[in-house]
Amino acid sequence: MRVEHSATLRIMSDVHSPIEISEALGVRPSAVTHTGDWELEASAHGNEASLEELIRAVTDPLLGLADKLGSLASQGATIELHLTRDLLGPVASSERCK
Repeated sequence: MRVEHSATLRIMSDVHSPIEISEALGVRPSAVTHTGDWELEASAHGNEASLEELIRAVTDPLLGLADKLGSLASQGATIELHLTRDLLGPVASSERCK
């Protein structure tokens, strides 16, 4: 069975575009969603990286930017951190629910 971890920091704003968010923070997003949300994302398969390492990958670029993030939030932006851990692949017979 494979394990996939991911961490995503998403900023959603009706006031600021992803470009304006990038300019305000000085950080480029790894993705912009179809709804226009600004995202930093890190993922790993198997034992490539721990969830802690992935959290650091999306939060470290924003260290020291609390005032800028606070400013975006005070102007109506929502800032979310999503963490996932998925078990992928076939389940061994000893692991199946009975």
